[in-house]
Amino acid sequence: MRSKWILLTRTGLFLALTILLLSLFVAGILHIRREQPDADDSVEELASLLRSPTPQVRSDAIRRLTRLGSRAGLATSSVIEHARDPDPEVRFLVPSALVSLKTDSSAVTPVLLELLRDTDERVRENAAWAMGTFGSETKSLVKDLEILAKGETKPHVRLVMLYSILHIDPTNKSAVAGLAELVRLGDPVVSSLAVAYLGNCEALAAPHVPSVLEALQHADSSVRRGAADALGQIRVGSEDVIRALEDSTKDEDRLVRVFAIQSLGELGTAAHKARGTIQAAINSEDSLTRRTAERALRQINKAFQGSE
Repeated sequence: MRSKWILLTRTGLFLALTILLLSLFVAGILHIRREQPDADDSVEELASLLRSPTPQVRSDAIRRLTRLGSRAGLATSSVIEHARDPDPEVRFLVPSALVSLKTDSSAVTPVLLELLRDTDERVRENAAWAMGTFGSETKSLVKDLEILAKGETKPHVRLVMLYSILHIDPTNKSAVAGLAELVRLGDPVVSSLAVAYLGNCEALAAPHVPSVLEALQHADSSVRRGAADALGQIRVGSEDVIRALEDSTKDEDRLVRVFAIQSLGELGTAAHKARGTIQAAINSEDSLTRRTAERALRQINKAFQGSE
């Protein structure tokens, strides 16, 4: 069992990364869901407002229907009609409304597929998020989304598409390969998220270890942290990986050092030649580094003894 402090450290990193991802594609949605529906909101009245010639009135009506959730189910067909609304803000709101209204998957899939091909990147992004949220109900769209993700020119939109594919099909190799490509892009936000999710893919990400090793050299510390942590989850104990992690134990960033030491421990017997490096870290003035090193050394020694 992991000690509490290691769980908190890793959980803290992925919580931060998740917050970053959410900030990419749900701007405005959190505001919608925090608000309470107006007491006088009537589904029939709101549905009639969707026919307004004013885009702001239509978008406000969808927001209010979204706040009503499943109680606004009768307005589903009216919301779906606005997947082709001339105003991109209205189209952007449609996927989150369909999620909130708990729309039947048979009605959702053709609408989401259309929105995934929208000319507006925010619409595509939100449609991809909605698809992942519906989960297995939209499994029939995975092949289409794979194709769309490969052709997507906006890295943050492609990231959401790949994440949604993996949420529906955790063994999807095409999506894993796509994450590895995003890791190499160099954008700190996208790369840090992509490498973190690549780590979550564990053994499935083994062919893409070179991309993770490259991320260990990134100028941004958040990317290096994610890469150091991912290598411990993917668990490919090659000489290149061990050497790179040993080098990262000397990184200028404290958490990069901690994750590198932690990952060496998780690699077990493969990291036995790194015991000297870990032993040196036990003498660190930093308490987190010391505790991580002590635990990693115990892991390696235990694994090494068990292999003899």
